[in-house]
Amino acid sequence: MTVPLKGVYLDFETRSPVDLVSAGGENYARHPETRVLIAAWAVDDGPIQAWWPEWAAPGDPAPLQGLVEALQDRPLYAWNAAFERKIWNNVFTTHPSVSPLPITHFRCVAAQAAAANLPQRLDSAAKVLKLGQKNPAKSLMSCCAWLSTPGASTRRARSGSFGRFKQYCIDDVWLLREIHKKLPPFSATDWQDYAVSEAINDRGVPIDEALCIAASEYYKDELEVLNTKFKQLTGVSLQHHVKKGLWLKEQLKDREDLLQHVMVWDKGSKRLSCGQDARRDLHEALLQEETRSFDHVVLFLELLDLGGATSSRKYDAMVSRAHKRRIHGAFVFSGAGQTGRYSSRGAQFHNFRRDGYSADEVVKFVNLIRDKQPLSQTQEVLGRLLRAAVCVPEGRALVWGDLSQIEARMFAWLSDTPGGARVLDAFRAYDAGTGRDYYSLTAEMMFKKTVRKEDPERQYGKVASLFLQYGGAVGAYRSGARAYGFKVTDETAQHYTKLWRDANPWAVKFWEKCMSAAREAYYAPGTIFEAGRLRIGFHPSLLGGSLFTRLPSGRHLIYPQTRMVTAISKFTGRPEKQLCYSKLVGPKWVTRQLYGGLLSQGPTQGASADVLRAALRQLPNAIGHVHDEVICEVDEDAVDAEKQLLKKVLSTPPVWAAGLPLATNVSAELFWGK
Repeated sequence: MTVPLKGVYLDFETRSPVDLVSAGGENYARHPETRVLIAAWAVDDGPIQAWWPEWAAPGDPAPLQGLVEALQDRPLYAWNAAFERKIWNNVFTTHPSVSPLPITHFRCVAAQAAAANLPQRLDSAAKVLKLGQKNPAKSLMSCCAWLSTPGASTRRARSGSFGRFKQYCIDDVWLLREIHKKLPPFSATDWQDYAVSEAINDRGVPIDEALCIAASEYYKDELEVLNTKFKQLTGVSLQHHVKKGLWLKEQLKDREDLLQHVMVWDKGSKRLSCGQDARRDLHEALLQEETRSFDHVVLFLELLDLGGATSSRKYDAMVSRAHKRRIHGAFVFSGAGQTGRYSSRGAQFHNFRRDGYSADEVVKFVNLIRDKQPLSQTQEVLGRLLRAAVCVPEGRALVWGDLSQIEARMFAWLSDTPGGARVLDAFRAYDAGTGRDYYSLTAEMMFKKTVRKEDPERQYGKVASLFLQYGGAVGAYRSGARAYGFKVTDETAQHYTKLWRDANPWAVKFWEKCMSAAREAYYAPGTIFEAGRLRIGFHPSLLGGSLFTRLPSGRHLIYPQTRMVTAISKFTGRPEKQLCYSKLVGPKWVTRQLYGGLLSQGPTQGASADVLRAALRQLPNAIGHVHDEVICEVDEDAVDAEKQLLKKVLSTPPVWAAGLPLATNVSAELFWGK
């Protein structure tokens, strides 16, 4: 898609003694020794210019005045624009002709690429769009090495290596502009939401740095003990992944039935896995053995669990990325491209456990950790304490609230069906204090009996509600059951899946409508088809031909390189014509099948994200957010007013979501709690 070119396209190449990946952009840009090596830019569709402050003969550098003047009436486009903004305002402004620029002046092309479901790395996006590949990174790294050496001579700097380094920066600007030309344009609201997101990142998340350091040291001390025990048991270190697997395989060589619990399919063949799910399955099987001949394997699995926890790494990440006890730049706008939801980088706040401790429990465990007293369940405690590490300074307070069961509500609302309307009525009654909770009602519809909160059937209904809503079946239900602490057979999971679908035929029909609309749209480019409140179409020239879904907010979800292929169906096992698209999975750009569940899941999560975006526009004290939850920071004497504001904002649907019942629970404390 061609967009009118009116903007400045900019790329910096920089050097610093700070490691950008581990320390984050804020620490990198604010370090006094961080320098701009080269700046390259283009104005509109004009030629690319380059400037460098050192290593050049007099008269070589292009003047900066033209860049500064062009920015007076043009936005500045960059890839991962938050970095360019930090460098511009903290480093580049040392040049006398350069002044700081506000957030609203910057446009992030990486965010646009993510919103189009494309890779968020410049070189990867360029490859997908067939724009060629960047110069080898190895060459760039060698340039950076000698450019960072104190006293590098002018002659050496003007050598062929420097020429390649400069060309690397120029190539980045060319790719940046070419990618931008091909991307769907952001609306004014999208750019407003991007600016709101960056303002939140600039405020930063306050942390208890002392707690983070103490928790990290506590775990490292325990890890040494765990590693000693593991070596005594197996003869290898916890870090030796291949040797661990070989040891386990040797212990189970005479029990093929047990070994199968840790064998997984990978690229058409089976291999042994010591992953979390495989370990859990084997552990459960071993506990059912009548003899204790495999107790050493049970110990092996337990030590792996204790030694592989991620909570300690999160504490480390918070410490390394903190600037004046605040973490900046933690939230990535539209980072989850298939939905447009935010993602998180660095400490990964989105992955913090939600079952945090009460205030009294936090005080107790923090004191134990700081005094290095023994804990009965170290990883459990450290994991649940993560939220408490988000803590305000004296005189301040945190206020937070979540959008209660937003996906269940949004899914029913988007379906625009009588069955979905009944679900919404049930939520309205519950919110008003006159109705039953949704999980109990779901279980009652499944099992045709009265279900109370303490009944096991409620848990079965809860898992069904959470894991079957988007077309999931046996595998999804079993995964959900495991997450909620119970185990079911394939037969039981199949039975519960049927009960849920029979109780919610409107949901099944919504999946079918989404899939039918997608197929019809593919064969009729330019025509829009309806599926509930969604509008689905196909644009044959957008990103290699793309299916798109227009959400009620007006935002679009995009499925790049949509095409019809003949392949073995994951549902029937027979060759069938399938509508597929391309997406990034890990480092690979792969083909994935489109189906009704996926075509309803993306819009449900995307529209839920739009509710969150609308809320953040009205919350100037927001310092963070996690999927359906917003965290604000205020003075202690403003807590009551902030709670009222947050409750009002999160309980009021946007204009485009009229009739969507919303509810929230708001809390306040010195630290981020449950």
